[in-house]
Amino acid sequence: MCKIADSSRDGYYKWLNRKPSRYYNEQAELLEAIVELEEEHNWTLGYLTMTTYSFGWRICS
Repeated sequence: MCKIADSSRDGYYKWLNRKPSRYYNEQAELLEAIVELEEEHNWTLGYLTMTTYSFGWRICS
């Protein structure tokens, strides 16, 4: 497989065992917050309400 991808075996295992990037961790944290908020509101929030909640504003009850 490494021959087909023109990669070294060492490079493949280094890639395979790498730590998650900071971007990946931030995205996972954001997704968790979105899902939590959506579950709290029975999946009825729109984009505007979701955005205002993320800034700490409340426009609906």
